Parts: sequence; C-alpha cells; structure tokens
Amino acid sequence: MAIRIRKAVMLAGLCLLLLSACSPGWKAEEMRVTPVKLFKGSERKYSPFLGRLSGSVKIHYRGDRDGMRIEADVWEDGEKTRTFEITSMSNKPANGKTDKKPNAADHELIFSAEPVIAEGADTNYDFTTVVVVKDGLSSMNEIIEGSGPYMGSGLIEHVKAFDGDPAGKTPLWGFQSTDRNAMRSVDFTPETLKRVRFAIVINAVVE
Repeated sequence: MAIRIRKAVMLAGLCLLLLSACSPGWKAEEMRVTPVKLFKGSERKYSPFLGRLSGSVKIHYRGDRDGMRIEADVWEDGEKTRTFEITSMSNKPANGKTDKKPNAADHELIFSAEPVIAEGADTNYDFTTVVVVKDGLSSMNEIIEGSGPYMGSGLIEHVKAFDGDPAGKTPLWGFQSTDRNAMRSVDFTPETLKRVRFAIVINAVVE
C-alpha cells in the first residue's frame, strides 16, 4: 500500500512538471544590461563621432511589457533637479505580440556628451543619444544646461553585465562634472550622487 501511494505521488508530481513545462504562460521577466566598449573591436567604427564623455549599453528584455523609455536625471549640488525623456522603444516582436510567448527585444544605445561654453562661462552639454536599429541608426540631440563653469568631467558607468529592474528604474550610464580641483568617486546610488557638483544619469524604464 505504501509503495502504491509513493508511486501515485511521484506520478502526480511528474504530471505537474509536464503541465508546467507545456503551459503557454511564463513566470518571470528578464532584463539584462551589458556595457559595450566603444573603442574596441567592431564598435570602433563609432569612435570618430564620439567625444571623451561617451558610452554604450545593450539591453535584453523578455516580458509582457510593450515598451521601454529612456530618460535622464540631472543632479546639481547633490540634488536631483529634473528628469526628462530622451526616447522610447518598443519591446514587441516584429510579428506582433502573441498570448503564447512574451515580448522579447534587444536594444543597443550609444550616449555622447560634448561640453559647450555658454554665455556667462556656464558649461552646457550637447547631448546625443543613438539607437542602433536593424536598418541603421536613429539619433536624438539636445542641449542640457549646466549650472556653472566646470573644470573636469568623468564617466559614471558599469564595468560588467548585470540584471536590470523591469519594475523600476535601471541606471545605464552617466557622467559627472566639477568646478573643484578634485573629483569624487561616485556610482549610481543616490548616496554617492548627493556628493556631486553636476551629473547626468541615463535610466531605462520598462512600461
């Protein structure tokens, strides 16, 4: 009797496993961000168009959300003063979304900022975002106003691939500038960004 019960439990467990594997649904979102070295390998082709303040990431997303928004946070004197949208992209497959499988998309982005001295010696930034698509490149350009003359700038970037947050903001890339003789070491955490004189952080928001 005990053997029959054990066999029944094993068969029930196997049936559940098979039903789970064959189910048309899915259970988890995936978001993977990979930094790209712009001045190495095949990516060197972009180097003539980029300045020192530049970077690139590839984003893989799998889930039920249809789009992804790229936005910028501007930090000044340790406070986030404004956020603005740069571009938006679709996560839908080329043949449209179906009920049997989630959306799956791969995005590649390139960022570049060029300092521009404005009237009154303020430093603004000519900011360019490039989206690499199948048929070529799509670029957006705008001037981001700074709040003072800056002596130096440095990148804020990831050094290795990581899992993003599909339910929140995922920091992709950024840079900081200062009017002081020394530049602080910062990352994407609010605790360290509160120490910067000026910074721009690019984020991805899945929606």
